[in-house]
Amino acid sequence: MKLTVFTHSMFARMLFSVTLVLSLLIALVSYALYYSFQRVTIESISSTSANYLLQTSYGAGYMNDNARNFALSIFANPNTNALMYNVEEEGVTELIMEMDRIQALVKANSFVHSVYVYNKKQHRFLSTVNSITNREDDFFDKEAAAMMQSPNAELRLKPIPRILSNDNHPKETRVLTYVIYDNYSVKGGVDGAVIVNIYSDYLQNLITSYNMGNPEMSGETFIVDANSHLITDAKNLNEAEISTLMGTISAQEGKPEGKAGYTTTVLKDEKVLVAYTKSEVPSWWFVRVHPYSVILKSTAYIKTTTLLISIVLFMLGLLLSFIVSRRLYSPFGKLVGRVRGLVDSPASRAAETFDEVELLNKVVSEAYALKRDSQQMQRNERLKSLFTPHAQPLSSLQALLDKYRITLQLDEGYVLISYRIDYFARFMSDFNERDRDLLRYAIGNAAGETVGRNRSHQVIDMGDDILMHIVNVEEMDGEELRSAFAQGVKELQEWCLHHLKLNISAAVGEKQEDFTELYSGYQKVVSLSQYRLVYGHGCLLFADMLSGRAIEASYKIEPAEEQQLYEALVGGRLDEARSLYAGIMSKVTQHSYDAMMSNILYLFYFVHNTMQTMERNSIDKYQLDFHAYLRQMSQVETMDEVHALFDDIFTEIASAITSRKNNRSSILMDSVLKYIETNYTDPGLCLDTVAAEMKLSKMYVGKLFREAYGQSVADYIVEVRMRRAIELLNEGGKNKTLIDILGEIGVENKKYFYILFKKKMGVSFSDYRLKHLNLVRIDEDDE
Repeated sequence: MKLTVFTHSMFARMLFSVTLVLSLLIALVSYALYYSFQRVTIESISSTSANYLLQTSYGAGYMNDNARNFALSIFANPNTNALMYNVEEEGVTELIMEMDRIQALVKANSFVHSVYVYNKKQHRFLSTVNSITNREDDFFDKEAAAMMQSPNAELRLKPIPRILSNDNHPKETRVLTYVIYDNYSVKGGVDGAVIVNIYSDYLQNLITSYNMGNPEMSGETFIVDANSHLITDAKNLNEAEISTLMGTISAQEGKPEGKAGYTTTVLKDEKVLVAYTKSEVPSWWFVRVHPYSVILKSTAYIKTTTLLISIVLFMLGLLLSFIVSRRLYSPFGKLVGRVRGLVDSPASRAAETFDEVELLNKVVSEAYALKRDSQQMQRNERLKSLFTPHAQPLSSLQALLDKYRITLQLDEGYVLISYRIDYFARFMSDFNERDRDLLRYAIGNAAGETVGRNRSHQVIDMGDDILMHIVNVEEMDGEELRSAFAQGVKELQEWCLHHLKLNISAAVGEKQEDFTELYSGYQKVVSLSQYRLVYGHGCLLFADMLSGRAIEASYKIEPAEEQQLYEALVGGRLDEARSLYAGIMSKVTQHSYDAMMSNILYLFYFVHNTMQTMERNSIDKYQLDFHAYLRQMSQVETMDEVHALFDDIFTEIASAITSRKNNRSSILMDSVLKYIETNYTDPGLCLDTVAAEMKLSKMYVGKLFREAYGQSVADYIVEVRMRRAIELLNEGGKNKTLIDILGEIGVENKKYFYILFKKKMGVSFSDYRLKHLNLVRIDEDDE
């Protein structure tokens, strides 16, 4: 009974905790159930709306196809061509017969409102409504007449929403107009055209029929074109509200679900659910608006029911919390009593008050402190502290060595050696944490038996893939020291490969005399070990191996090399890209580790940006997973792995470009390439001349060329000319004047040539001749 105060205190805390957890759990579950049901309801309505809008879009697409086919069938008829292009008027009988034929087609297709046939030369409209023959100036459909004078090629055979009215039918009729023509008049406008007007009511009836088939669907449905012009009526919405809706939908278009989905907005101070889908042909938005108040009516009952159930569960939870707390406290109280009997004095046990939690915490903390203070657990962590930036006095170091019985002699010289586990990513994936610790421990023991044989030494596990080895050396120096360590490290590497199936790379630092400079030596040997990148797995590195290496960290790949590699990749020239890459890397690997890595990463992102540029300039996508390559790049340890990674990227790029070139336009593009490479000496060679030779429009040729090769015709002509200019310089640069070279590559303007040359090569023309051909520098004024 002496524990009643704190017993009840602990019990109250447990009761409060259990009650709080249970209450939160009930509240969260209730909210989750209600939210889930509401979400399911919204998604169900959205899914139903999506299917409904999809069916509507299919119907609209079917109507569009029928309208286009109807217009094409009339336009392609030879008799219609005569009506469009005859200079002299036909006989009345022929005219009536032909218009009767068209009128019969209109009547046979209930969705067709009317057909016009326009003849520029006779300034005449033939129409299936009102008068058959109409003078252009007197034609009742002024908007159609204006279309003939100012045609828009982008709207040819595409639905144009309009509203028609005439004297015989003053009621406005919403129609979709399709215009088809093929010849432009020299006087402006078109020579002849067929204009077909389709009832928009067809789509409205389609929407109404789907509504009748889906009585649970409520809300407003309408169709708008890409310019937000209404195709069908929106009875309950004004223009401003429609504009607001389309703005909300347009904001979703850039997202993955942008062409179909649902979103929410506010109309008339009421939250609404907006379902939408977009058809490609024609480019129309199909939109359905549902008031949230209607949607959530079905969830109101669920909300009330859920609240009542939550209250009942909470009351039951209070009772359950009390019972559970009592059951949980019972063993806890017994444990506290036993612990107190073991650790407290009789006087302490007689005290009325004590803190049960504090008592248990004290016991556990003392037990953990005893374990933590054990020599075995602290040994490696204390030794790692030797390599911190803060130098320790020799007395502290000696005390640390004496404490852990380490035989290193602080008055003798020493060498630091780092061992790195090769293929570390595989090492991490193949073994669990305990196994990795055991393997590093085994490597350390083996290093002591091989490299540290007959010497005072200590191996320290630095974590991850590095172990540091401190080895005392006495009178040895120079080649004797190098030979001794080379033999020991070789034995260690062979042992690890044979027994542990692990590759080890090693880096041997220079001999040092002062143990207070351990951190400086540690930094140097870790930096040295990074050159495993160049020398490969299983290497043995000494400091003098880097004596001839450039140390500047600011080295950067030359722009001319970048440009040449870019052109090779864009052109799909795999062997050339490999050769250029090998040349770049032969220079990069002559510099410091930091310079190498920065240039390797720079080259990686350069290739990535090149692919993005090629994709932006083409309709094709190359499907290269650069994120996967980036993960591989972060794990590379040697240049062989770097080379293999870039070779894989180049091969995929070349394969994608080769596959793209084998499409149906490849024959035409081969002809274009052959023509350019044959006629580049012609100063007048350009896209216009190439298109004229191919007997195609320059826009079409230019578009196909960019899609096939990721660059314009003009850029390729410049590339061919510059490539040939460099060849001429290298073949006979001392014997050829600039005028001779310009004549052979089809360039007439010297200053323009200088600009192109410097852009491609990264240096001026005169600097290139001076550097590569050892020629006298040309007059700078010429550049």
